[in-house]
Amino acid sequence: AIRNKPGAWLTVRASWLGCLLVTVGFVGFSSVRMLAEQLNIEGVQLVQQGKAVEAASRFAAALAIKADLAPAHSNLGIVRLNQNDPQTAARHFSAALSIDPNSAELHHDLGRALAADARIAEAAEQFGRAVQLNPNSSVTHFSLATLLLKLGRPAEAVTHYETALNLGLNLPGLRESLEIARQAAAQSRSERAP
Repeated sequence: AIRNKPGAWLTVRASWLGCLLVTVGFVGFSSVRMLAEQLNIEGVQLVQQGKAVEAASRFAAALAIKADLAPAHSNLGIVRLNQNDPQTAARHFSAALSIDPNSAELHHDLGRALAADARIAEAAEQFGRAVQLNPNSSVTHFSLATLLLKLGRPAEAVTHYETALNLGLNLPGLRESLEIARQAAAQSRSERAP
């Protein structure tokens, strides 16, 4: 019936060709994403084998294919931080956060990179955001408390050290740090008293 109508066959062929192009495009997009994810997985395996340089190249290759692959940014950031390159690490953690802004883990990692780069106030801000997103992370409370103490905010540091202890964190020096923060907070209060 379709062949008897002028132009109907062309319409059917054009529709079929359009569907084919959409399918090929989707498969191509999926293949590119799968390749980038595979490179990221290979990078993780190389890190586990202690081959950080090779891992970094896999993460970079994954990002060259798919620039918005947050796990590859995060993994490359961790490798760079472990290689004492906190500035590059911070850039990758920031890129991952632009993709996944509600990741407490990424905020914590960015805080670590900023702290390693002596950007203490910015690092404390990132740890604070991580604590907001995941208030049960004892390590993040400890990290935040340590930076708050350095920033001259001992009363806030006490709160976070205590929370870390209450959450079960058992790090050497934690109780001593808490006591230092308590003494600094008490001294600060006495200096402000009339």
